[in-house]
Amino acid sequence: MSSSISSAAYRRKPVCPARLAAVMLVSLLLLTGCGLSTTSQLGNFSSLYARGLYLEAEKAAMDSKQELSEIEGGDGLLLCLNAASAALAAGEYRRAVDLLDRAEALSGDADLEGALSKTGGTAAEILLNRNVLGYEPRQYDRIFMNSYKALAFLAMGDVDNARVELNRAFDRQRRAVEFFEAEIAKARDAGARRQAGSSPNSSLDTQRIAQASRAQAERMADEEHWKPYPDYVNPFATYLNGLFFLLAGQDSGDLDKALNSLRRVRGMVGDNPYLEQDIALAEAWIDGSGNRRTTEPTVWVIFENGLAPDLAQARFNLPLFVVNARMPVKYFAVAFPALQPGRPALSSLGLASGGVPIAETAPLADVGRVVGAEYKVRLPYELTMAALSAASKAMLQYGAQQAGGGKDTAAGQAASAIMALYTAVTTTADTRSWTSLPTDAQFARLSRPADGRLAITTTEGRVLRTLTLPEARFCLIHVRMPTAGAEPACAIIPFQEVLN
Repeated sequence: MSSSISSAAYRRKPVCPARLAAVMLVSLLLLTGCGLSTTSQLGNFSSLYARGLYLEAEKAAMDSKQELSEIEGGDGLLLCLNAASAALAAGEYRRAVDLLDRAEALSGDADLEGALSKTGGTAAEILLNRNVLGYEPRQYDRIFMNSYKALAFLAMGDVDNARVELNRAFDRQRRAVEFFEAEIAKARDAGARRQAGSSPNSSLDTQRIAQASRAQAERMADEEHWKPYPDYVNPFATYLNGLFFLLAGQDSGDLDKALNSLRRVRGMVGDNPYLEQDIALAEAWIDGSGNRRTTEPTVWVIFENGLAPDLAQARFNLPLFVVNARMPVKYFAVAFPALQPGRPALSSLGLASGGVPIAETAPLADVGRVVGAEYKVRLPYELTMAALSAASKAMLQYGAQQAGGGKDTAAGQAASAIMALYTAVTTTADTRSWTSLPTDAQFARLSRPADGRLAITTTEGRVLRTLTLPEARFCLIHVRMPTAGAEPACAIIPFQEVLN
């Protein structure tokens, strides 16, 4: 089937312009009303979360809903994800788990179903826009869901359920590789079919529209953040997996899992003295040259820094080559989501004891690369749909004009103008995303201070929080700081034996 659209299909007998106007105006009202509540909730959430008002942010995301079971599809999934981030930061760990459980239930078990393989909702996406459909979670969303649940369970002392969630996150990463391979192949095939079906003599050539859109997308993009980690793996989730099986491992099999995950992270982040110490520790425990009871008391700090890369609408008028003189239209534009860089809170986190700096966090995962790699894979589909939508709406404008009696009649001009307004309102990109994720993750490893007190500082030495550590040989501190002005949220998670 050709991807070009001919105007001949719209040469039909006139219809009542007033009836057409009524239908389109009702549609416009429904569209402009749809999603305003969610947009307001997320706007309130983002403002509160950025200021470190985590409990208030969680309540803003959930609005007046009393029961999680009442939250349904559409944007309910996105609200649950953001609310869970806030609940986790606020120390409401049971609430965070419940929100993530609901988000996971709403997301379904469709890890291997890419956007290009789905047919449901395609017509609505083309004739209206993607926002009328429910939020579709990304692969990194799913992996963070399980990783965050694991952190919440660990903070509650529930090691068994944390193990389950980390195993799920690990399995999602394995399956994500298959997803990306399938998406890339489908995008390539779809592009080849579109190119073969396009005709340079047709009224609307979606191949050329997509090419123009792609050029605009590339001008706006930061290609450095499109480079995926090997096998599209998330280093944050992988390191958390390795550290858990190192510190909470029950047998040699768990230690082998830990070592494999830690080595895999090394292959992604390169030389890192903290990571090398973790790997050496795992190797010593495996070969028997060391053991847990004789290992120096140690503290690990994982720092989630800033706010995630998000999406902004890119909307521009298309060149006139896509429309010939036989089919004049009043409005012809394309809109697609453009990736925006993340916003770090700090360059890194300092750690001090007794007023003396003792460590500084080092890079672990660039979430921008995790998000950007998936964005790049999905971009061909996004641009294809944007091109088809632009072409279809241009044809609707022309069809309305013809149905009203042609361009030389008042009715025809009025019908075309109404459709142009409809096109302008519905030409919007889907910019929804889990914005409360970090822009990057960092970590540090240090000996436990003798007095059991650890200061969280800026690299300039300004104390942000002072923590009292539990009497445990090993301790993990999870720090979340969305902006420089927000108080860091800290979860203190003890592991293994009590100190002698």
